[in-house]
Amino acid sequence: MHGDEHERERVRHDAARNRVTDHRAAAWGGGPVPQSEDKVVLGPSAGCLLVVVAAHVSEVLQLFPWMQWGLPHSPGHYVDLWSAALGLTLFPVGYLSHVLTLRRS
Repeated sequence: MHGDEHERERVRHDAARNRVTDHRAAAWGGGPVPQSEDKVVLGPSAGCLLVVVAAHVSEVLQLFPWMQWGLPHSPGHYVDLWSAALGLTLFPVGYLSHVLTLRRS
């Protein structure tokens, strides 16, 4: 290959690689990495939602029986309820903050 042909082939290869990378990013949620202000809200939100998942796994596997998973007015019920409420409230707030930050820049 001559210099120009080699350069065109490299440019085509780079463009194809970037398209694959863009599709992978879109498949995993896409977009740029959240800024530090967004992480302040999205981090605890994700933590709360992980607590909800852990609570349900603990209920199914009957871990920590003293939490009385699945019973009304039990510690396990309130851990699950409040974690879900906080997680589902903080996540949209963090996401909107992220979107509005992107629009400003």
